[in-house]
Amino acid sequence: MLRKTTAVAVMGLTLVGSAIPGMAQATVKPVSTSLMINQQKVIKHSPLISVNQRTMINLQELRNITGGQLTEKAGTYQLKVQQKSLIFQTGKSTVTVNGKEQKVEQGAVLYQGKVYVPLRWTMESLSAQVKWDGKADEIQVTNLPVVQGEKPASTFQTLTEEQLSAEEKSFIESVKGERGVHQQGDLYVIAYGEAPNPGYGLVVDHTEQSWEMLKVYVKQTKPEANKMYPMVISYPYVAGKISTPPYTTVTFYDVDTGNVLFEGDKNTPQKGK
Repeated sequence: MLRKTTAVAVMGLTLVGSAIPGMAQATVKPVSTSLMINQQKVIKHSPLISVNQRTMINLQELRNITGGQLTEKAGTYQLKVQQKSLIFQTGKSTVTVNGKEQKVEQGAVLYQGKVYVPLRWTMESLSAQVKWDGKADEIQVTNLPVVQGEKPASTFQTLTEEQLSAEEKSFIESVKGERGVHQQGDLYVIAYGEAPNPGYGLVVDHTEQSWEMLKVYVKQTKPEANKMYPMVISYPYVAGKISTPPYTTVTFYDVDTGNVLFEGDKNTPQKGK
């Protein structure tokens, strides 16, 4: 439950909470919990906050994530995402969902000039699923609807062999033995290089996007203990496409070390044709 685990996160902070206007007994504290939405880590420009042990998210930032439409009128805030309409009013413990008023345990609040809404309740009202990973101190949201075309989103779409053209297959064959990241147009090939057995490989873990930068995090897998592998030379690789807004910089990182992928390795060029 987010309610309990968020309280633990708040206790670990040295920041002093401040009272919310109009809520005499409530205090608000920023929390360091990270946020993963639809398998993409969110770079937050406003921190999540905790109010009465409930995690809250900046409404404007939620609008940016979903690509929805946000309007303000006479102190009420309406967020429209696909077929869902949510109307919040700060200081009220109710939210109007598609014209029907619903009671919530913690309503919208105004903090440092920004409107915050209950994260779990709002995400679930948009038909998403919310999960808490205590070990990673991370809130994971899946199946959150996103309005296409409102805000360009950059993701790494892994491709199967059946999805590749003959030209793309030929390019992969020409570079898969060379350890590094290779690019041809919007096609990226992450090549492990020569491996002594099929137990070695590469997996795209997640992506992070912040303004004009996309970070792709890759995990280098190793043979499982006590598992037999044929001693056959292999050339593991991951092929995928990235559709990015103009002027977006794409960088690949090792998810385990946090360093640039293959950094320090010899012969790891970013090869393009």
